[in-house]
Amino acid sequence: MYAKTGVRLPLAPKNINNSSRMLWFFSFLLLFVVCLAVLYSSLLKPIFISCLLAYVFLPVVRRFEKKGFSSKMAALVVVTLAVIVSLLCISRLIPISYNKGLQLLSFAPAAASSFENHWIPLLQEFADSFGVGDSFDLQASFENINVLEELRQQFQRGFLGLWTTGTSFLGGVLNVALIPLITFFIIVERLRIYSSLRSFVPLDWTLAIDDIATNIDVTLRNVVKGQVTVAGILMILYVIGFGLVNILFGLQSAITIAVIAGACRIIPYLDILVGALLSSVIILSDFQNWGQVFGVIAVISVVQLIDGMYITPRVIGEKVGLHPIIVILSLLAFGDWFGIWGILIAIPSVAVAKIILSALIPIYTSSRVFGKN
Repeated sequence: MYAKTGVRLPLAPKNINNSSRMLWFFSFLLLFVVCLAVLYSSLLKPIFISCLLAYVFLPVVRRFEKKGFSSKMAALVVVTLAVIVSLLCISRLIPISYNKGLQLLSFAPAAASSFENHWIPLLQEFADSFGVGDSFDLQASFENINVLEELRQQFQRGFLGLWTTGTSFLGGVLNVALIPLITFFIIVERLRIYSSLRSFVPLDWTLAIDDIATNIDVTLRNVVKGQVTVAGILMILYVIGFGLVNILFGLQSAITIAVIAGACRIIPYLDILVGALLSSVIILSDFQNWGQVFGVIAVISVVQLIDGMYITPRVIGEKVGLHPIIVILSLLAFGDWFGIWGILIAIPSVAVAKIILSALIPIYTSSRVFGKN
């Protein structure tokens, strides 16, 4: 099922049997990348976001160029339109998101009260039935945690901290303002950037590097398109599923939960956490019957089953060529190392690494280190 990846196998550079030569080149390349990362550490996020946006906008820019626009004019039009659309969406979405967020937060106190007064005693009885109630006092543990009070204090400290973090705030605004500028520069200078990087590659490696770059380009486009497509499909499935739960068993804000969970699927498997968390808050604050609980569990389980067995393998897996187990392990590992950013870049990074390894393995197996004369 994962044999068809949609990309060609990279060409192996010819006449490269000197493993030390490879080692020196990639060591220099790694050192160069690390030095750049350290030098521009404060700007890594806007640079990364700009690279991603430039990559997404590039097909549109090329269409403008085919119609006679210069590279600079095409980039200026696309970036300007993107900024205008983003500002319009933000101006429209912020009030809606704010109201919906307040609506969901308004359920939190009732959810906490219901959990403390109703569900904690039930769980305590369940623990007592197994003979561990004396050493496992849930009520006392919950009172010691006092999540709502802790959240209130965190919010208060964060609000007061705005007065003492003006420089950081202005720095963040500056980073956001730099994103369109850097994106424009990357789009306009993309050919010069690639040519400059290519000039450092050994002459007998250039064809192989071009082939690898082409494969990486195809793979990354498949990943980006695939993630957006999967998120859109899952959003529709969540809307249908949670809508049915609302009709049959009564689940407040069902459509809001579905839309948020589906949008979060752009980051793999984040939809499960967000959907389950928001649903739990709603159910705890307004518990009517067990149908709500089993309905939410059924919707999330069925959607994930359809996603894992059909949607993701067809939309992403076959084109990228990554096994589901590799995807899951990569998400866990990258998430542990780099947090939310790690989860976001896990699949693209592993896909790119696979392409590079596909080119390097033939070189290694034909080298003296492998034992080939």
